[in-house]
Amino acid sequence: MYSRRGNNKGKRGRAPTTAFQAISSSKSWPATGPRTETEGASLREGGKRNMNLVASVSRSSGLEKGGDDLKDNAVQEEYREFIRDKVIWDTQNLPALPKEELERRDEVRENILILLRKLREGISAAKRSDAFAIEVYETSFFLAVVSRSHRRISPIVSQVHPELYADTPGPHPNADVAFLVSLIYHLAASYPLQTPFQQQLSIVTGQLLPPASPQHKWIKSIAASLRQSNYTRFYQLTTTSALPLSDDLSLDALSLRPQSSRASAEKALSVALDMLQAKVRERAWEILRMAYHELSTAPEGATWLARSLALEPDPETVTRWLDGQSQKGHVKRKEGGGERWLTCKV
Repeated sequence: MYSRRGNNKGKRGRAPTTAFQAISSSKSWPATGPRTETEGASLREGGKRNMNLVASVSRSSGLEKGGDDLKDNAVQEEYREFIRDKVIWDTQNLPALPKEELERRDEVRENILILLRKLREGISAAKRSDAFAIEVYETSFFLAVVSRSHRRISPIVSQVHPELYADTPGPHPNADVAFLVSLIYHLAASYPLQTPFQQQLSIVTGQLLPPASPQHKWIKSIAASLRQSNYTRFYQLTTTSALPLSDDLSLDALSLRPQSSRASAEKALSVALDMLQAKVRERAWEILRMAYHELSTAPEGATWLARSLALEPDPETVTRWLDGQSQKGHVKRKEGGGERWLTCKV
């Protein structure tokens, strides 16, 4: 959905050539509490804890040696650095990547989500409630959304709750986006029904998402446009310029570093909107095929189709999309019609 792209050449000397780049350690979270020497899962190698062997709290239930390590604040912070130092998640030029690289990207992404789940289990078991815990939960949620995996999103979307922030003094700069992403996800997952969305909206409406805020008004307007099947209004509300967010942040990379947390949040918002648009587009397309025998990709017709289907407003984009639909047997070019297309029965 977003087309803004940053330039990373200045920092790295050259643009990244693969989806992942190894990065050096960046100690952003100070360790708190004493470091406990344990055996087994948390064995140190060369004076450094072997994070690959840290036991999962849920699997060990504290019965294994080191089974409670992730309940310790210092170990949690060290484990967070272990996750952060694995990769930079570079999303530049992803559509041009070969199939093997895309599969590798998905595999690494899946591994990161598993590690974050393991860390959340330790935080939950320790009943930790501070800025560190919030950052881990937010990062987990945003990365899960970018993965577009419902089985990864579902377990954590319910944890994006005002109680997550209740015991930690503000500000909470990413709370508004986290709530918006959760609301959009509920709209997409249950579309055209809105009961889960309305339930979630009643939960998150409050100090962190006030009813008078631009974000709250924006998401309610989106829901209203869907109830009314006003697809042109939906398109207008989900364009980049309509988002109730600052526009001075890079959206071209999703990193595991705190300084890019806002960009990560907005990237997740972009993906969530894309998921919702895809759902709405399917329904709008069914209606168009039932209502119209013929469509046009001439400039005026393409603009109207783009608004109706939440596509980029240019004839080339609309034509490419119709080409894809023709392969499914939904439309076909009119003989000698040039920019005219005939719809097929639903």
